[in-house]
Amino acid sequence: MFRLALRLGLSGPAAYAVQAITTMAVGIGSALLLFALSIAPATQARADRTSWMSQELVTGSVPFGQDPATTTVSTSTDYYGDSTIDVVALAGGSAASPVPPGIPQLPEDGEVYVSPALQRMLAERPALAQRYGRMVGTVGAEALAGPDHLLAIRGISPQTAAVTGTTVTKFPKNTAVAELDGILRLLLLIAGVALLAPIALFVAMATRLTAASRDERLARLRLAGASPRMVRRMAGIESLIPGLGGIVLGLLLFAGLRPVVAGLAYDGQRWFIDDLWPTSLGIIALVVAVPAVSVLASQLTLRAVSHVPLFSSARAVGRPVRLWRVVPLLLATPILLWTLHEAAVTGGRWVMLSFTVLLASLVLAGPWITQQIGAALAVRGGPVALLAGRRLTADPRSGFRALGGVILAVLISTLFVASTPSAVATLQSTKVVGQREDTAQAIIPSIAVEGSRAVLDEVRRIEGIESAVLVYTGLMSTPGGQPANVWIGDCGEIVSAARLNASCSQAPVIVADNVASAVVAQRPPELYNLTPRQVRPRDAITNPQDVTAAKLPISDTATMPPEAGIDMPQVLVDSRVMTNLTSQLRPSLLLFSYNKPAALEQARTAIVREVPASTVTTRQTSFDGYNENVRRFYWLLTTGTMIVFVVSSLGMIIAMLVGLLERRLSLSLLRATGTTVTTLRRAVFVEAMLPFVTLSLLAAVAGAVVGTVIANSRGQTTSIPWIGLLLPVTSGMLVSAVIIGLSARIVGRITESSRTRFE
Repeated sequence: MFRLALRLGLSGPAAYAVQAITTMAVGIGSALLLFALSIAPATQARADRTSWMSQELVTGSVPFGQDPATTTVSTSTDYYGDSTIDVVALAGGSAASPVPPGIPQLPEDGEVYVSPALQRMLAERPALAQRYGRMVGTVGAEALAGPDHLLAIRGISPQTAAVTGTTVTKFPKNTAVAELDGILRLLLLIAGVALLAPIALFVAMATRLTAASRDERLARLRLAGASPRMVRRMAGIESLIPGLGGIVLGLLLFAGLRPVVAGLAYDGQRWFIDDLWPTSLGIIALVVAVPAVSVLASQLTLRAVSHVPLFSSARAVGRPVRLWRVVPLLLATPILLWTLHEAAVTGGRWVMLSFTVLLASLVLAGPWITQQIGAALAVRGGPVALLAGRRLTADPRSGFRALGGVILAVLISTLFVASTPSAVATLQSTKVVGQREDTAQAIIPSIAVEGSRAVLDEVRRIEGIESAVLVYTGLMSTPGGQPANVWIGDCGEIVSAARLNASCSQAPVIVADNVASAVVAQRPPELYNLTPRQVRPRDAITNPQDVTAAKLPISDTATMPPEAGIDMPQVLVDSRVMTNLTSQLRPSLLLFSYNKPAALEQARTAIVREVPASTVTTRQTSFDGYNENVRRFYWLLTTGTMIVFVVSSLGMIIAMLVGLLERRLSLSLLRATGTTVTTLRRAVFVEAMLPFVTLSLLAAVAGAVVGTVIANSRGQTTSIPWIGLLLPVTSGMLVSAVIIGLSARIVGRITESSRTRFE
């Protein structure tokens, strides 16, 4: 029976062509599913390789220096132009000190290991070569996020490391993947379901491509005496051809395209090719599921063949659909809205589950809505409307099957468009960054006063540096509970270096308008979180001689406009009125302004070389830091939406071909009785386009409602982006119109007179 089923399934050039197309479609869908299933393992692999740099280090239980088998680690972020460089500074207590992955041993003071990508950058930019020390080797892939990861592991002195570093006894080898917060996390969970649903629907659609010709052959065998059981077994065996072949082709496509997909930069980082591989459970599930879906799809179409083989060719008539199909959709929508509103309590799994139920409910309700559209169309009159309406009423499942994937794509993309304004407002707010253009701030808490002054002198000698100053920083309590940033230093130089809108000639203390009344009301206000003059290890016992708090004597104050941004001051104090205090403190901030990009990079090199744990930030780098999650999310959103539309369009092509092949006999008979090809083409176009327009609008409304709920889930009212919402609908309509129009063109070919020479 197995050989007979194969011979029948591969009988003639037409059968070979249909099987080849089906196998190709299943292969493409399987490859896409494999890539989708590879995202989570790849992300986890990246997190595991960089876990040694995370905050979850295995810390020691004794202070630095008392246990030689420890390593002191401090991490910082450096920049060169638009490139972000991770810098890890290390100091070990002995040869037994733990060594992070990727390097053979701890670097000595003044030595550095760099990633291959950073090594190439150093070769291309000599001005950067002296920033971290003498290069003694490269970092292996087991310690990198990706092939483009810019990483420097530099050795520093134990005394310097002790000031800002963390003493560790062991470097972790794995960690949990960092999750996005709030709105972005909800959208990412929904995106996972949204990506898999159209691909799975596409695979299921592809397995039906051979159904028409297969059922016709099996009906003839049934009339020749084959039993229903034998027919079902042969159908199952024949359906395994594209199923198993598609799995093999999918694996080959997946393996061949992995280097291409790995080259797609995720937030500036490409993937390692070896990371793009699903889990063993995912591969087994796919290998089992695709052939099983193929067999199941073949069995579902054999009812007519088994029981009434004489009428098995009349596939235009299907079982009626009932009103109950709409009930799950009416229930799933409010459930999803409730889980989104209560996401903090219910958790992400319930959001994913309820969204999956919504998509399934829409697919379930689609045929009933299609049937109602057909009934309304059939009563309008005219041959085109009558043919299209009767077709949709007789077999609404097939009418909706061609549209299901694109309908889901419209819903998904509309949901994302409606929800992203709040996500952008949450994480891409410029209010959190207050630095002026062409200014920089270097945090230097780990260097002594003499060293900071030497660095200041070196920065001032750089051509292109307009102004530079050291600043003593602290905090001041306010009645509102939000502490005010206090900068103490040469007022004129601070205003020049930070480009502040303030006048130092009015008073020795300048206070922002929004905190002026609170500061003046305190008699005198208390400063805290000051940086004492003596540099001490991070875990050292507090020395009573260290000054970390003081009273601020205010004899006269002036006001300045409030500075937006957590990195800007609310209180500016001229150090000349507080010399007794500043003599007991050390500067923790170096400000400078510049007029040449090269001057910024030279200043960074001078500062980072002398102060390993420092970070020199500009307005652009600070904004990118706050904007990182948004950029990552938009990359995922754009890529995922494109995949959904492409897969849905391919599924629509497959479905249109399946529908026309299943109806070729009835269409041929209509043409033989006098119906023109133009009328048949118009009927095919109308019967597909009208349900698509109606269901697209319904899906767009559902997506807009869900997206608006997500956008307002944190109490932020956002305006509805109508242009963005209409774009997915109009794009889907345009793509669908082209596909439907091209599919209708083949009606003339499949309804030639040779199709009616049977009986």
